Amino acid sequence: FIFKYILTLMENGNIQRRRLLSTYKSTFLKQGEIIEPKISSFSSPSNYFNLCNFEICKENNQLQVIGSGAFGNVYLAKSIKDNKLYAIKHVKKSSVIECGAEMEIMYREINIQMKLSHPNIIRLYSYNETQKDFSLLMEYLDNGTLFTYIRKNKQLSEDTAFNFFIQVANALYFLHENNFVHRDIKPENILLDKDNNVKLCDFGWCVDMNGGERTTFCGTYEYMAPEIVMDEPYDKSIDVW
Repeated sequence: FIFKYILTLMENGNIQRRRLLSTYKSTFLKQGEIIEPKISSFSSPSNYFNLCNFEICKENNQLQVIGSGAFGNVYLAKSIKDNKLYAIKHVKKSSVIECGAEMEIMYREINIQMKLSHPNIIRLYSYNETQKDFSLLMEYLDNGTLFTYIRKNKQLSEDTAFNFFIQVANALYFLHENNFVHRDIKPENILLDKDNNVKLCDFGWCVDMNGGERTTFCGTYEYMAPEIVMDEPYDKSIDVW
């Protein structure tokens, strides 16, 4: 439906826009895949990766934090093996409990995100769990969030906005086709690479719908769909909102 709507909007556009639309049509139709989690090259036989194989990067003698959330921080890390950069999300279990959440939210995020392989979704490669915390080894993107990009540029051209929009729609199409709903779509959860390609992130509220409806009050209030705010049953259409 979204793509047909875009076609209608762009029908009377100029040649450049029609070429742009043609390019993204093929991208939009490109599917990702649901994969069985595999042991990464850094993992032990238990499927956990070894933190000893990574060095947290420092800036001005301080650990380099590239993101933060209610449960913990995301750090820039470098593989000792090949110097490749990764993002390591560190979550204290005590923080999860203090926020009134259940540990199930972390296990669900890990189980879902490790299955997702798509050009517009951030990859979770492996994870480590101890009695006190979780560490998630993720793909690193070096151009910040869409939220930061919008604040910096103030006003986006129609073509630039279209570029971001179609890639987010691409990620959502893949999730919804596989019965997942993200439930926290916002510019802060959309990362950009050096070429401003989109990667959807933060799957803490993501859930398998199994064809049914949900009633959980979740997400970020400023971006919530009316169904959630009004405490009504909802389906995957809340992501489209």
